Amino acid sequence: MKESGFITIGDPGSDKAISVTPTVKCIHCGGMWEVKPGSGRVRGWCTKCNGPVCGPGCAACVPFERQLENVEAGKSANTPGPIRVSVPRGLWLPSNA
Repeated sequence: MKESGFITIGDPGSDKAISVTPTVKCIHCGGMWEVKPGSGRVRGWCTKCNGPVCGPGCAACVPFERQLENVEAGKSANTPGPIRVSVPRGLWLPSNA
């Protein structure tokens, strides 16, 4: 799994980093966590989004963009449903003929 970023812990009295730790970002909620193999935390992988999931609370495939749409519509953020993709008029799409 590829890291999404890093946590850098530094000494306030110097410019040196004490430790640099890789982090991973949840594909659904955008939460970040430190990679700790063998920590006992339950993580997962969404096969629809092809990305890591932070835990059982994000197991339902509700991508972050859909969560934003739900909040804007006054619904619960974790309401599942497809993300609507609109095709602009005049856009040419190849036929399957």
